[in-house]
Amino acid sequence: MSPVLPSVTSFVMELDLERVVAAADDLPKEAREFVGLWDSREAAVERREFTLGLGLADSIELGASAENETATQLFSRWADPEGSLRAFAALPFDARCRTAADWPEESGRLVIPLVRLTATDGGLRVLQVKDSPAAARIVAWLESLRKPGPNADLESNAQVVDSGVEPFCERVQTALTRIEAGELEKVVVSRTLELRGSFKLAAALRRLAGLPRTVRFAWSRSERWFIGATPETLLEKSGRELRTEAVAGSLPRRSNDEAEARALLASPKDLREHAFVVEAIRAALAGQGVSVEAQPLTVRTLAHVHHLVTPMLGRCDEDCSAVSLARTLHPTPAMNGVPRAAALDFLRAREPGRGFYAAPIGVVDGRGDGIFAVAIRSALVSGERAQLFAGVGVVAGSSLPAEVAETEAKFASMLAALGVRREERAV
Repeated sequence: MSPVLPSVTSFVMELDLERVVAAADDLPKEAREFVGLWDSREAAVERREFTLGLGLADSIELGASAENETATQLFSRWADPEGSLRAFAALPFDARCRTAADWPEESGRLVIPLVRLTATDGGLRVLQVKDSPAAARIVAWLESLRKPGPNADLESNAQVVDSGVEPFCERVQTALTRIEAGELEKVVVSRTLELRGSFKLAAALRRLAGLPRTVRFAWSRSERWFIGATPETLLEKSGRELRTEAVAGSLPRRSNDEAEARALLASPKDLREHAFVVEAIRAALAGQGVSVEAQPLTVRTLAHVHHLVTPMLGRCDEDCSAVSLARTLHPTPAMNGVPRAAALDFLRAREPGRGFYAAPIGVVDGRGDGIFAVAIRSALVSGERAQLFAGVGVVAGSSLPAEVAETEAKFASMLAALGVRREERAV
């Protein structure tokens, strides 16, 4: 006799999703087992949605191989005739590099939340994965939010306690030496900024809402929150249609967008850095039998930074999944370097494990479709400690002062989200 599978039910609730986000610091314990947020309404993507997962119904580790079988195994445990089930997905930057204990995961994982909320024109659609006391308590908590409540406290006493400048500069100088010696063509060096304070997650997530051309995301387990608003989409897969993009080459945004965009488009250093990513994406997908067509190069202007962007379109095999494509593409030279193996070796030897920083994070379904972003412009918040992350592509001709300035620009949105005032940023 076949086992009885848990069934999925859904209903509409008259509640604004942002009202739920505003109550993130007061989640019931059942919801805190897992929290996943995906908000692509402001991003340069086809699939624009706002969805929030609360509680843990099921999960499975994403190993280094057999991704299709793993995802299929997870979804096969559930009766979902309408295909409404979704899983939040996250992969580590480097599966071979163990990360610090602060990270909520050591490995990649697919998670089906106990309750998933999705914004619709008619209100909030609530998808309850199974009938359980925990799910009932989460739904009851949501019902309580329909009553007017106080706004999230936006005050923060956070301060920068470690700028991370010295080790960052040492890594950049070493990278330039290796590039001059012909061992590397490019390597992406990251910098961390450490904060201490009393952090309001609801306020941080609200401040990240609406940043232009970004995906707002969150992934939380064990009271550790990885949050951010990234401008980079790794891929979108729908049926056989595939969308990806090369994002590399950056300039801080200062006062004249048009002049700065022209300067970026004319920068040999940035164009060279960008070309590495375009060609690496082509080669990686060609190895999977997927050809892509590059669209015209453009500049994406964000709140604090300009980026060179090349959108790319392609078609893939029907049995190819979003998870396997993410594995194929990651890490692109935009997050790692060229040659790929030599750049990874450089980072393994000189950087602490990146965890989910600069790695794929997204939402997938049982058909293999889904969307992944690259988890940059992000922070890991655990108790009264927060680590912010920023990276720069080092190539021949890179300038150390310019790379430091670029990280400062990339930190700006997360510093503002966590409530750090400009005068408090210096150590």
